Amino acid sequence: MPKQTTQNNDELAGQIARDLGEAEDISFFRILIKRYPEALIRRAHEQTLKIPAEKIRKTRGALFLYLLKKYARREEQQHSQADTERE
Repeated sequence: MPKQTTQNNDELAGQIARDLGEAEDISFFRILIKRYPEALIRRAHEQTLKIPAEKIRKTRGALFLYLLKKYARREEQQHSQADTERE
């Protein structure tokens, strides 16, 4: 998979920040995009937008971060389990 360019990262960060109503925190989303795989970022973004506002306890940004970390842990566990099975 080709690595994202800085411009693509900025565009994705901007899109997510706007969609989540967190435009003032775009630099935070840039950091997340560098830290996590794009597929996980997009999955968390899509799932966050599907949740009705009345179901969100804090903010969409907080929900996005929660989902992103949850998906990353799950993926890490799957990789760890796969490594254990190979041994």
